[in-house]
Amino acid sequence: MRLTKRSIAALSSILMLAFLLVACGGGRGEPTAFSSVPPPPIPTATTEPSQPSPAPTESPTATPSSPPSPTAPTPETDVSQSGLLTGPTAAAMEDFLIAQVYTPDDPPPRRVPGAVLLVDTPAGRFLEAAGVADLASGEPVTVDDRFEIGSITKLFTAVALLQLQEEGALSLDDPLARWLPDLAAEIPYGDEMTLRQLATHTAGLGDYERDLYPMPQALTNPSILGKAYTPTELVRWVAENKPPLFPSGASGRWMYSNTGYVILGMVLEAVTGQPLGEIYRERIFELLGMESAILLEDAPAVGETVRGYNAMTGEYVDATGWNPSGAWASGALAMNAPDLVRFAQALAGGELFQDPQSLAQMTDFVSTGQPRGFTGYGLGLAQLAGGTWGHAGGTPGFGAVLLIRPDEGVTAVWLGNSGSFNVNPEELSALVDGWIGE
Repeated sequence: MRLTKRSIAALSSILMLAFLLVACGGGRGEPTAFSSVPPPPIPTATTEPSQPSPAPTESPTATPSSPPSPTAPTPETDVSQSGLLTGPTAAAMEDFLIAQVYTPDDPPPRRVPGAVLLVDTPAGRFLEAAGVADLASGEPVTVDDRFEIGSITKLFTAVALLQLQEEGALSLDDPLARWLPDLAAEIPYGDEMTLRQLATHTAGLGDYERDLYPMPQALTNPSILGKAYTPTELVRWVAENKPPLFPSGASGRWMYSNTGYVILGMVLEAVTGQPLGEIYRERIFELLGMESAILLEDAPAVGETVRGYNAMTGEYVDATGWNPSGAWASGALAMNAPDLVRFAQALAGGELFQDPQSLAQMTDFVSTGQPRGFTGYGLGLAQLAGGTWGHAGGTPGFGAVLLIRPDEGVTAVWLGNSGSFNVNPEELSALVDGWIGE
């Protein structure tokens, strides 16, 4: 099956989310250093076989890397016995992946220290890693390494809410005051906003990320980047310092806000009586066998993630010491690429819900008012032209993109360990047509 031009355009659009929909944001070695690190020699790409799976904050805009020169694809995509895509199209994608990784002659922010690219298609799977997980040691990235996924966390929060709605424990049309009356009383329009409005970014809440994590100051100041926050502290800061953008539910109004998803995490805990990490684990991770997935509530312990970096004055600054408590239910999950693809496929396939109407509600998109890019937003999920779903995420040390084409059965994930770089959508979409094959 070959993707149409319409599909390619849609895949390009979803990757634009990497520059628009990102939550706040790791690490071999002690996650305490904020010093700039010179890059060691680049390792070659690594591939590990994988069986095909069953049938913000806003990050800084990065300068696109030079497009690779892909090998012309053959009419049909080759597939190895392990289910991995092979042949000229896979070689072209490998070239593309390597082109995203730094070189001594092309310093940051034009590159990323390390990255993993996974695309699962009906024809087979492409899965490779390139670059380093730790600039100081030169340890290479592997396809099983765990990365922070930033705002893609919002999909998991929305799924848990919908599951509780199926069980009759709550309704997305409940007012916030039903579950968090004291907090609602402190928030402008808090007595009016509903859980659905919070989940679709139509509650009018201001955001905190740019103010609490000013760049580049935060990158060199551990007291800023490593500061721990409780969810209540984040919400109260917004209530006291950021006036509402519009009345909750105002017709035709939409504005992305991490604050709303922090509140939704608090609702999940209030309804279930469980910690948020346990909610994700019991309701999603264990169900799908996502062994790498974790909620980071403090700076990563040694080995929990690859190290994360950000570009400043032509060098990489180690940002692994960022404390993800400043994102929480909005953007503090970490996992490897295969587990994120497993989640995306389960979502598209209806495995996470008992009632098909739950997925229908998640994909009931409201207009964002944007003329292009993500034109609609559902429950933790963005809509683009051509039937594409997806999201992007970013933290001070990481970037991530997830896209889903349910009609074609295609899921793609890109994970990188730089908060100042994301893949160039035009370059990636130029390779998709030949990559999927016929």
